[in-house]
Amino acid sequence: MGELIEIGIVCKNKSLYCEMLDFLERHLTNEETVQIISVMDNWHYDNMIEINSIEEAENYMETKIVTIEKRSPCEQIGVSVEKNKKGYIIECWINPYKEVIGKEYSNFINEIIKYLKDKNMVDVCGIGKEVSVDYDKSIYSLINDSHNIDIWLISQQFFIDNKLSNLNIKAVII
Repeated sequence: MGELIEIGIVCKNKSLYCEMLDFLERHLTNEETVQIISVMDNWHYDNMIEINSIEEAENYMETKIVTIEKRSPCEQIGVSVEKNKKGYIIECWINPYKEVIGKEYSNFINEIIKYLKDKNMVDVCGIGKEVSVDYDKSIYSLINDSHNIDIWLISQQFFIDNKLSNLNIKAVII
């Protein structure tokens, strides 16, 4: 089984989750997928329920965590949406059940960067494998204390407003 490639986004517009789900779906190689949509109070899975449609899920996004997963025999993708004081946290993942390395991984990252630049909706985004990010921290600490992030995408205004210039990170200002 391969490493989980993760994309963590802080943004002001929850509609980006739908676009990221579409982006990830284009990387599925098997059309036979099972979709699972879950709603829960927290990441301890308290009061978790499964629901039937993305439209229904949107009713919960202001107060609950919503996850949308698509699974096939050879890969898995997913998107979660949760609102906090920074805006919306959209976490995306793809598990190709194989290791993605070298040029294939670089190309995937470059594709994500181009896609998100064109959307112009991201405040900050971290991309990596098996990442650890604490979205409850200040933006400076969120970035500085994260693990396994290969590259950050940071909007220019967000970069200036949060005084991030002294962080020693690999970043693309968008």
